[in-house]
Amino acid sequence: MAQASQSLDVLSNQDNIKILANVMKTNVSACSSIGSFYSPQMMHIFFDMLGLYRAVSSLISEAVAKEGSHPPSLITPF
Repeated sequence: MAQASQSLDVLSNQDNIKILANVMKTNVSACSSIGSFYSPQMMHIFFDMLGLYRAVSSLISEAVAKEGSHPPSLITPF
């Protein structure tokens, strides 16, 4: 997350995207299992996740503007 805040190029790397996807899946699983006791962790990562979504959204918008509605560089199976 710290690297992504410095440069969005980090989000272009397939390995970094896979790591972020795994972290997010792990947090979803933990939240589902732990329930309301997960709130402190959720508050800790909430703004980081919003920033990540905003960054990825801007990358997708830029790619669509340049390459059309199906940019091959963004079609990544998770």
